This record gives sequence, structure tokens and C-alpha cells, in this order.
Amino acid sequence: MILASPDDLPPTAANPDEVGDLEQYLDAADVAVVGVLHAFKCGDVLDQLADIKRQRGADFVPTVLVLGGTDVNVDAGDKADVLTRRAHAVDKVVSFSASMIAAAPPGSLPSDGRTAVVPQGVSLPEEVKGVPSVEGVPSGVFEEEGFEE
Repeated sequence: MILASPDDLPPTAANPDEVGDLEQYLDAADVAVVGVLHAFKCGDVLDQLADIKRQRGADFVPTVLVLGGTDVNVDAGDKADVLTRRAHAVDKVVSFSASMIAAAPPGSLPSDGRTAVVPQGVSLPEEVKGVPSVEGVPSGVFEEEGFEE
């Protein structure tokens, strides 16, 4: 399910005109982790998750904030305090580049090991590079635990 706002939750069973509760949804769906794209575009979800975690404890459903370029290059300029509050309330902050982290206002991102770079793109093993199609890939290349051809 994709939520830009808690208002995007499915309606309650009792009243189809009433939006469901985020905390109840996370419990009922047995959600293992929440990934939130953009600190500002999905800020209402981050704020509500922070409130739930304050009540339920820090170990309630881990939350990962994926920073967008607009978070640090556009929105954070005059709202650095909001970015700081939201980034420090999540379990992990990830960015697609070190330059995006560097562009964030000083102190706005956690410096305690919770901020990480996850580079975009796919890195292929040397054996696969240059192979024109999946059919031509030797079977041993994809042998990993839990993978069956």
C-alpha cells in the first residue's frame, strides 16, 4: 500500500466514509517495515508514525525515510527544523548519493550511523556483463540461497 498521507488509508469497515487509523492498519497488516519516500511529500505519515512510536515504543515497526532531492535541495531551505524533526524520528535515513546528504542542512540528518547512502543502479557480476539476454546467462551466476531456477 502506498500512502502519501494517513488520509490515504482504506476506509474503516464500520463506516466506508471514515478513513482508517494508521496504527490499527499497521497492526492488522502485520507490517514489518515502513518505507517513507520524501520527508515533506509524505510528512504527515512521518509525523503520525513518530507519534505512534512515542506511545508504543521505539521498536514499533521500523521506519526508513528515503530522502528525495527536493527534500534537501528545495524544501529544507526554509523548513530545516521540520526535516530535522522528521529525520531524527525514524530508524534509518537513506539517500541515493553522498551529495544529497551533504546538501542537507547541517545537523538535520542523524549522525549516529542511522544515515546511509544506497547508490542507485544495478551492479552486475563480471560474468554477466555483456550477456545479451537472460537466456544466455550461465545458471551458476544466479545461485543464491533461496533462489531456484
